[in-house]
Amino acid sequence: MNDSFLTWCDQRLAACETRRASLLADQRGDEARFEQVRSNVYGIFRAVYSALGYSKALMLRRLEEISSSWVESLRQAEIHGDADKAHIERVKLDACAEIRRFADAMEECPYD
Repeated sequence: MNDSFLTWCDQRLAACETRRASLLADQRGDEARFEQVRSNVYGIFRAVYSALGYSKALMLRRLEEISSSWVESLRQAEIHGDADKAHIERVKLDACAEIRRFADAMEECPYD
C-alpha cells in the first residue's frame, strides 16, 4: 500500500489545525473558519483515497468530480455577489489543486 498520500494528508490536517488554533487565539475567527474548510477538504480526500482501495487513478477521478461541483458553486456565488461563499469555494479549490499536485507526483500502487 502506498501510504505517502495518507501521511501527506495527515500532515496537512495537523498544519491546518495548528493555524486554526493560532487564528482563534488571535480572535481571527473568519480566517480560522477558512482553515477549517481547508482541513475538511484534506479529510475528504484522505477518506476517498482509503475508501477507493488506495487507488490514485480513482481518487484523481473523484477529485475532478468533486472539484467540478465546487467550480460551479463558485460561479454561482460570483453571479449572486456572495463574496463569502465565493471565498470558501476558492479555499476548497486551492486545497484541491494542492492535492492534485501531490497526487500527480505520487507513485502508482502496483495494483492500480
